[in-house]
Amino acid sequence: YFPAPVGYMAGGMAGHGGTGEQTHAVLPTVTPAIALSLALVSAAPAVVEHSRTPWPRDRSTSLAQLRRGWQLQRHVHLLRLTAHVTLCAFMFGWHVHEKASLMVTVPLALALALDNSNLAGEEGRRRFVFHAGEYVFVATVANYAVSPLLFQPREWPIKALVQVIGVVVTRGTLRVAAGACGRKNGKGPLEPVVILGRLQWAYLALGLPALEWYATWGHAWVFGAGRFEFLPLMLTSTYCAAGVLFAYVVQAA
Repeated sequence: YFPAPVGYMAGGMAGHGGTGEQTHAVLPTVTPAIALSLALVSAAPAVVEHSRTPWPRDRSTSLAQLRRGWQLQRHVHLLRLTAHVTLCAFMFGWHVHEKASLMVTVPLALALALDNSNLAGEEGRRRFVFHAGEYVFVATVANYAVSPLLFQPREWPIKALVQVIGVVVTRGTLRVAAGACGRKNGKGPLEPVVILGRLQWAYLALGLPALEWYATWGHAWVFGAGRFEFLPLMLTSTYCAAGVLFAYVVQAA
């Protein structure tokens, strides 16, 4: 039995920073070399696919050239490749922190911004809606994964408002952008757009509030104060890991 170093921060929140390599008695021991190999192997198919895509050879980066469909799609594809590769590193890296998920959400957001300027036809609209739902889901999970850093009771309203406002504004903005693409000549009513699938919606709208209720109030009510203090944070990490795994599987497929 090798206890991890435990530190108690302001307010009594327990945490530990033990990141050293250990040999497990039951679980297989994962070394940095194994983690690096898994990350490279998981990212390789997307990198090979991007390198084999027959992009035109025009290297101009002027605004007029960027607005050409093929130029824009090349940049969008590269941004999404960056997001996928960093997600592979996040999934299989030897030691990562929840904040590293920003390396995934930032390229996805930039890709959406570029893609929105070149929405054309029903195919472009469907592509934008799919990636918009992907971004909303990953960004929400990533934001919630770092929310335990605000653990003081007086910080809970701030944490809750940031989560809710972020989801509502992001989802609403992307729905308007996708709906406007469906109008002819920019006129007519906005078409209804479904950004999130049923599983994604259930994960965010049902699972996250239930988890937050348990971590904030339910755990003390079920087990009493001071017992199994690790459980709320463990459940949060596990649930968010399942969400990131779902996003990785969708991208890899």
